[in-house]
Amino acid sequence: QYTSLLQPNMQAMPVDAAWRQDCIRRSSQISARCSGRSLPTAWQSPWCQHGQARAPHVAGSASSSSATPQSAGTSPESAHDRSHESRGRSRDQGGLVGLVHGGARMTSVAKTVWEQVVQPGDTVVDATCGNGHDTLTLARLVGPSGRVVALDIQQQAVEATRARLQSSLPPDQAPALDLRCACHSQLQQIVGSNLARVVCFNLGYLPYGDKGVTTQAATTTCAIEAALEVVGPGGVVTILAYIGHPGGMQEYETVRGLVEAL
Repeated sequence: QYTSLLQPNMQAMPVDAAWRQDCIRRSSQISARCSGRSLPTAWQSPWCQHGQARAPHVAGSASSSSATPQSAGTSPESAHDRSHESRGRSRDQGGLVGLVHGGARMTSVAKTVWEQVVQPGDTVVDATCGNGHDTLTLARLVGPSGRVVALDIQQQAVEATRARLQSSLPPDQAPALDLRCACHSQLQQIVGSNLARVVCFNLGYLPYGDKGVTTQAATTTCAIEAALEVVGPGGVVTILAYIGHPGGMQEYETVRGLVEAL
């Protein structure tokens, strides 16, 4: 089974008032749990609870704030502050649990998910490393015995990520690092199959970079399909999508359709 975690910004999406109120009502408890850095009950890791290898989960969310790219990695603080205002709903449909969350920054929720599954020595993949914030978080989780693969389509982002890790991690605390200037759609060729505990995506454009260079729906679709081959049993794929820039909504809708069809 796969889990889809989807967060449209309710102030920007064309929804009716009744649906909006239902979203707010349903999200209140979820918001409190997310803000407290614990996952909703529907999202608790079954492999952590029962010690069993399970199929990978897919988590995704979206914000109306323009932010990250395949040169992604992280968005400006103001973007995350605005996403803090969103609300959501939950549903369970025949094995696919969909959760639209609110009350917590998207990046904070993603990091909480990683903390639930990553162990020292794991292999993790940042498919859109951008300025390296997510890569650094993952590197600290896997520790010196782990492996981090980080990709970005812009060399500027790759170098920014390299510099961030070198300045933030002492050599004896740094994992094996494989940094590539490559499209995220190529990640299976780079990483291999069934190896990663986490594959993360932070879609959009490079913060403080060229806003004309963004992730695209077509290559992101290929990348997510590749991620499902790369991630191992009990692993997780997280996807953060931003809809405020040109092409962002189309990419979000494409990703949402793909994940909901799993």
